[in-house]
Amino acid sequence: MRELTAGSAARVIGTFLVGIAIAIAAAPVGAASQQRAAEGRPVLTVVGQGRDSVPPDMAVIRFGVAHEAPVPEAAMARVSGALAALRERIAASGVAPDDVQTGSLTLTPLWERAPESDARRKIGGYLADSRLRVRLRDPALVGPLLEAGLEAGANRLDGLSFALQDPGASEGRALRRAVEDAMRKARILAAAAGVSLGEILSISETVALRGGPVMARGLAPAEAVPVAPGEIETGATVTIVFAIARQGSADGKR
Repeated sequence: MRELTAGSAARVIGTFLVGIAIAIAAAPVGAASQQRAAEGRPVLTVVGQGRDSVPPDMAVIRFGVAHEAPVPEAAMARVSGALAALRERIAASGVAPDDVQTGSLTLTPLWERAPESDARRKIGGYLADSRLRVRLRDPALVGPLLEAGLEAGANRLDGLSFALQDPGASEGRALRRAVEDAMRKARILAAAAGVSLGEILSISETVALRGGPVMARGLAPAEAVPVAPGEIETGATVTIVFAIARQGSADGKR
């Protein structure tokens, strides 16, 4: 066995301490929670829910224009003319140019069914199709604009939806109500179990918006499709983990 000198022993100890420091620095973020679990520290986990409902202040209409013609130029010309008239009516309704967006523009060949004696199919015409997305800052304009759009040449209605321009305020109210619900449950559970709540160890949350979509497709007149904006509901769920400060006996004595 080789005998260590004082200098070599110091170097070995130094290397060992550096290795410990590196291992501590590389420990995962969840090490603290794992340590608490290893120590058997009791915790209380509660889930709270909150909701907030407000009328929508924005609507989105998706118009469509589609035309067939024997040649592609004619199909595109018909769609372009209808789109120009549609845009003009939309602008006359007071919609800002930034709130109008072309969603798609396609040109598709229409294949004729080939006779059994001829395996090759032939192009019988062309279908030009375009979508226009219109955002309305005032939901009250939905009905009049639907009617104006169909009169101007839109022959498809690919959907109508309602939303909030700034959902942050509604989300905040829903989250506050969810936290209040979780705190209420935690106090009830702690009192019933004869323990006291300690510090909050973690909080997680999810938020979801619900409501507003109205699906309407085809060529029906605007009057035939009643529009009811309803309300936009914001739902929030929070999960809070509390430490239990002290635990009493079954009869509540300490």
